[in-house]
Amino acid sequence: MTSALPAIAGGLSGRVRPMIVVSAAIMVVLFIALASDMGNGNNGGATVMETTKGQARAPASPGVFVLLVNLEFKNKSDLQDFLQWMEPMIENARRNEMDTLTYEIAIADDNPLKVVILERFSSKEAYLKHKRSSSADKLRENLAPLRNSKAVIVTGQSYTQTGKGFV
Repeated sequence: MTSALPAIAGGLSGRVRPMIVVSAAIMVVLFIALASDMGNGNNGGATVMETTKGQARAPASPGVFVLLVNLEFKNKSDLQDFLQWMEPMIENARRNEMDTLTYEIAIADDNPLKVVILERFSSKEAYLKHKRSSSADKLRENLAPLRNSKAVIVTGQSYTQTGKGFV
């Protein structure tokens, strides 16, 4: 779709043509963002997009189930193993779990052995389905020896999103 953008503005020249191409690209991004959020059961399937300094943002949906998992590893090797073990889990969620809205891993900027996982699901039921997946079972199996030997400390908390804010 984006490859057609230059053709749309093909007959224009000067400063107008790049502005039209950029505007069309922004519209494509907004359309994709809207389409990905439509029908998820939150906000009645409708999303109102807002922009701040050219960046599209969607309002947060109330009732979304959020899970924050904190991990602190004792060594970098175990962290690297964990990140590899997460790849099939993330890919499974991306391909097969349409009710998994967000799945993101972040590493602390002041301690490279601390990790947080942000998981957002359309409902608690969607989270429970995710938790029962074979990729989740495999991850728990891989993590068990690290947890038992205290090579990683895992804590977490679940939340219900209020709808106050944006994503």
